[in-house]
Amino acid sequence: MRMVKSLLLGGAAGLVAVAGAQAADLPMKAKAPAVQYVKICSLYGAGFYYIPGTDTCLKIGGYIRTQLDAHSAGGGLIVGTSASTQGLRNRETTNDLNARLRAVVTFDTRTQGEYGTLRSYYRVGWESTQPGESLAGTAAGRAYWDRAFIQFAGFTVGKAQSFFDIYSYGGSRSYLNVRTSGDNGAAGLMMWAYTAQFGNGFSASISLEDPDGHNLTGVRRIAAAPPPGGSTFGAPASGLSNQTATNNGFQIPDIVANLRLDQKWGFIGVSAALHQNAGSYYTANAAVPGCAAAIVTCGHPEDKWGYAFGAGVQLNVPGMPGDTTGAMFRYAKGAIGYVFGPGAGGMLLVDGDTVSFAAAHDAYFGNPVPGSPSSELNLTEAWGVNAHYEHAWTRSLKTSLFAGYVEVSFPGASKALICGTCSGGRNPDYNFWLLGSRTQWSPWKGQLNIGVEVVYASIDSSQPVTTGTRLVLAAPQTPKLIRDNDSLQISFRVQRNWYP
Repeated sequence: MRMVKSLLLGGAAGLVAVAGAQAADLPMKAKAPAVQYVKICSLYGAGFYYIPGTDTCLKIGGYIRTQLDAHSAGGGLIVGTSASTQGLRNRETTNDLNARLRAVVTFDTRTQGEYGTLRSYYRVGWESTQPGESLAGTAAGRAYWDRAFIQFAGFTVGKAQSFFDIYSYGGSRSYLNVRTSGDNGAAGLMMWAYTAQFGNGFSASISLEDPDGHNLTGVRRIAAAPPPGGSTFGAPASGLSNQTATNNGFQIPDIVANLRLDQKWGFIGVSAALHQNAGSYYTANAAVPGCAAAIVTCGHPEDKWGYAFGAGVQLNVPGMPGDTTGAMFRYAKGAIGYVFGPGAGGMLLVDGDTVSFAAAHDAYFGNPVPGSPSSELNLTEAWGVNAHYEHAWTRSLKTSLFAGYVEVSFPGASKALICGTCSGGRNPDYNFWLLGSRTQWSPWKGQLNIGVEVVYASIDSSQPVTTGTRLVLAAPQTPKLIRDNDSLQISFRVQRNWYP
């Protein structure tokens, strides 16, 4: 009995030993690694991730903005600029308050290759400005896009910011649509450009750019047009000037070049541009042989090249963390869209029984008259300067002070076309200037901006105030005495950013 019992116990022990040995030979079940649904791309900074199954990195950004403007033409546009109906200041067409809502999405894709980084960038948005659009029957707003370009091996092709633009405080330190600057950063334009990098932050660019590219803020190629309703002062006598989409087809793009240096302390640069001026046909003129009826046979003025150059700088203020200052000077002849952005037709601001009118055209010409310089393209001159200083009270609270000035002058032949003998001391030359300040609070590490801006602007006509200097406007307006006028506007903005 004892022998049987010993055999049973021994067998059980053997089974336990074998089972233990077999268990020791089985692999341990490892913990499954977490699935990485989004693979971070660290090559180009924060916010990029790999598009699944590719080596292309993508960043999606954007913002939603709401803005309220008092005594403005809407969207930060100063009343009276671009000859808009807001400048008439009458009961029918002028709004004391304008509100704008804008929603924007950006797509930035980059791929590394043997020729460097291949990049594409696209920015699309939707906006509604009220009550202006509701009065025009477009209360639903409008979709738009202002950036769509490809960059590779130093080339930039598509719609981007002009390479003429070195510096501007607009957008980054102001809510203002800066009319004293020809900077086109807000809208962009079509271009074909190449940038060479020489190291240590030094670069040079050359670009072929569409002169009609940013007509929301004043095209490089400013169309000629008389003021609303016709005028006894300000309209060309005949042959509305300049190459535009309606009077002369696209021939030669603007040729733009720049040199710039980017460093930790800021940047500095110079730029230049060549711009074609080409008028349409002369109007029929019985005094010219063969030109009594058919306009085409009357010919047209010879094309002329306009030009512009600029110099800009922006600095980080030493000993003042977060503070910046900057300025840019611009000069142009026959290319005044590089100096400022008055919009088509110029500026118009009414105040009671007075009106300030400022024409804005690259060139003027009249019907052919033997020996008269008025038959040629007479190029308009303009120069301007813009500057800012921004102080950081804290990391999230900043205040900027900014100013701009532009001066426009016409050659003698243009003056004769604009106001005849310019009797009574009339002179179409003028200047336009502004002074403003913005304070902005940016909590949540800049993902929310809340700010207020105040801007004072003035259109100063060169001609003296006389009873004989009057501008005739369309009904229900009456003839107005030409003189200087000014405006004061206040803007409030709340903007939520999600740029990673």
